[in-house]
Amino acid sequence: MAFRGLLKVQCGVVTRTQIPAGQWERVRWLLESHRWQRICPGLFVHQPGPLSAEQRRWVGVLGGGEGAALCGPTAAEMAGLEGFETNAVHVRIPARRHGCKIAGVRYHRKRSGPTDLAANRQPPRVALAHALIEMAATALTDDRAHQILTASVQQGLLRPQALEDAVAAKGRLRRRSVIAETLLDISDGAQSLNELAMLAIVRTHGLPMPQLQMQLATDRRRSRIDGGWPQYAVCFEIDGAGHFAIGKWIDDADRQNEVALATPEGTTLLRWPGFTVRQQPAVVADQAARALARGGWPG
Repeated sequence: MAFRGLLKVQCGVVTRTQIPAGQWERVRWLLESHRWQRICPGLFVHQPGPLSAEQRRWVGVLGGGEGAALCGPTAAEMAGLEGFETNAVHVRIPARRHGCKIAGVRYHRKRSGPTDLAANRQPPRVALAHALIEMAATALTDDRAHQILTASVQQGLLRPQALEDAVAAKGRLRRRSVIAETLLDISDGAQSLNELAMLAIVRTHGLPMPQLQMQLATDRRRSRIDGGWPQYAVCFEIDGAGHFAIGKWIDDADRQNEVALATPEGTTLLRWPGFTVRQQPAVVADQAARALARGGWPG
């Protein structure tokens, strides 16, 4: 590729080795006259002043050397993920390499090869599913990991199967059990796990045994609620995270409204995400106990 074309593709960011021998003297003059700027040894931008977001990404990749690729939140943001943006540019580099020290660029040394890269993307970046799994594995909390994976499907960026394939391709993976449970939620396959977890909470915290799968009848349809304690005027619903297809979501919202209308007046209706029931049992137990006490439970 001609030098001008390379500059255009890389948004004006170039390394010393990419500059043709016949162009170097002019580039050096441009640097000395401050028409270009030096980011770090051997890495230049064809303008003075602040860099654009695209230029910062190219700086990160080119500063990381051969095999570098945008990863984690940077790769996910470029693929369209919203709500998890970061000011830093995240770049994966081979395990034994050290990237240039560049403000605003975070290098992650990993052994992963090129098989998880997005095809035909510039600058090079990790494929979305693999970037999301990396983000979930390194998130500060389990809740944050759950939010990242759930949001990616909710925003229509990929299907749950793509995330499952990315997990299967990993060797050692931090938070594997949390990620696996989240994928069950996303694919709407965790109902039985949610019920088992709820019963475990009841036994562990000394709550009365609930009635599961309660039937409610309305003028329009028969609805079923996950469970409750009718004698104490408390019902509960455990929500999955899989209702993202628009038809499914509309039907689920309609069912939930019918449940609310069919719930006897004065009844407390509690709602928990399935992930919360399985990962934060103390929170569920506390809220259930307070609702039961308000309904007359002496426990």
